[in-house]
Parts: sequence; structure tokens; C-alpha cells
Amino acid sequence: MKIEFAFDDNKIADSNLSKNEIYEHLKRSFSKYDLPCVKDDESLVFKGNGNENDYAHIWNLIIAYLKTDWFLKVASKCNFYKYDDGEVYEDILSVISIPRVESMLAEI
Repeated sequence: MKIEFAFDDNKIADSNLSKNEIYEHLKRSFSKYDLPCVKDDESLVFKGNGNENDYAHIWNLIIAYLKTDWFLKVASKCNFYKYDDGEVYEDILSVISIPRVESMLAEI
């Protein structure tokens, strides 16, 4: 399993963040759970290690980022892949725009 993030450079420029700050923050967060960064260029990809808690750790981090005041303003991609075959399992940014999901996130 893996998670892929990409960010809109124009929206980052309008924020008080830098792409480097965002990337380093994500890398620190995922490294706390031994989830390595396997791609670092126009997007960031973190991969599970096959540990039984990888799924929970990845989703806990996703939810934490969705609840920040900056992530949704600058993110252009947040795709969760359950398998390594390259097929998108969940396009998270498209799902969270559903009102029912937005209200569920507010309650967490």
C-alpha cells in the first residue's frame, strides 16, 4: 500500500508555506511510523512496510492532514493505493468534497 501527495505550486506561493516545508513535514510525520518516502520529486509517495499497523498509520495521518487549515488549500493530489499495481484505490481529494464526508470529518 502507498499514499501519493502532490501540491499546487501557485497555491503554495499564495500561502505562507514553501514546498520544501510541506515535503519535510510530511516526511517527518511518515517516518515516525517507519513509512518510507519512495518518491520525492513533483509528488511525494510513502509506502507501507508490510507491518500490521501500516494501514491505520497511513489513514491516521491522512485524516490529521485533512483537518489542518493548510493541507486542502495547497494539495492537488492525495491518492491512496491499497495495492502496488498503480490503480487508484481512493482519490481522497475528490471524496472529501462530498457533504456527508465533510460533516464526518468535522466530528472527528
